[in-house]
Amino acid sequence: MTTPTKTTKRPRGGRADPHDPHFFTCALDGATLDPTGYCPTGHGYPAFVWFWATGGTNPPYPRWVKVMTECPIACPICTARLDWAGGCLRCNGSRTPDDLATWTFPGDRYDYDTSGHWMKTVTGPQAVLSDAEFSAVLQGVRQMMAMKPST
Repeated sequence: MTTPTKTTKRPRGGRADPHDPHFFTCALDGATLDPTGYCPTGHGYPAFVWFWATGGTNPPYPRWVKVMTECPIACPICTARLDWAGGCLRCNGSRTPDDLATWTFPGDRYDYDTSGHWMKTVTGPQAVLSDAEFSAVLQGVRQMMAMKPST
């Protein structure tokens, strides 16, 4: 069996060799990633990583598997992993998660870029829309959907 050579930072459950020189290499542009997984060449976090999968029977293993990366940043309130929009699914960015008025997006927002990296677009924390703001946005969306396209 050959040794894996295009491994990047190991996702959860991956079986990669950290002594492999490609372990912390961006699968998209070959740049060396920092310890958090940030790619300095792509100016963001790679959206996909490769890892060497050794288990299972269908499809045949061992083989390279391409998986989407998870946000490596932790919530400053509860330390759970944030999503790429900067939201925390455990505490909703609040010390009192039962109170909807206190919800926030505690982290920075990252959007997928055409280079294949998650790029920082908004610095957090960000407030969640109030009921009145959400109703106004929803009304605008309903009006746009009701419009007929001009030909």
